Amino acid sequence: METMSDRYDVGDVLTVVEDPEGKLGPQTPGQADATGDVAGAGAFGLVALGAVGWMTWRGSDTAKRRDRQKLLAAKRKAYPNGLPDHMAQNEQQEEKLREALRTFPADRRGYIKVQPGWYPDVSLERAARIAWEMGLRAEAAGNRGSWRFGETVMEEVPHD
Repeated sequence: METMSDRYDVGDVLTVVEDPEGKLGPQTPGQADATGDVAGAGAFGLVALGAVGWMTWRGSDTAKRRDRQKLLAAKRKAYPNGLPDHMAQNEQQEEKLREALRTFPADRRGYIKVQPGWYPDVSLERAARIAWEMGLRAEAAGNRGSWRFGETVMEEVPHD
């Protein structure tokens, strides 16, 4: 029997476990113990569970609201005398779009339709990002002059 480590010296007496059918190679009792495998699988399970919990928390409305509040606080700190007019107008239009996505009813296909003319300072990509933050997707094609948002779409607008 060969070992890949220097744990044993020539002449050491070892207990070896051998498979009578010959399907497994000879092993020492420490190598045949499954405790390490069970502990490894348990640790992997805990890490996976932690990742799911973190992703759930990170995607929650509370976390998104907190991120939005941090962004607004940073803007207020950067502009202590108030936001420039174009930025304040953009903020208002984005908040108006968020309100529309929360309150507008969906059509029979499950889309919420809004007119881009209502939000002239908001690009389609920014609107797609806002919708994505709210758990919706933006439709890229077949809109006939309106923006469409839904849980499932045929072709999605990139949100970044």
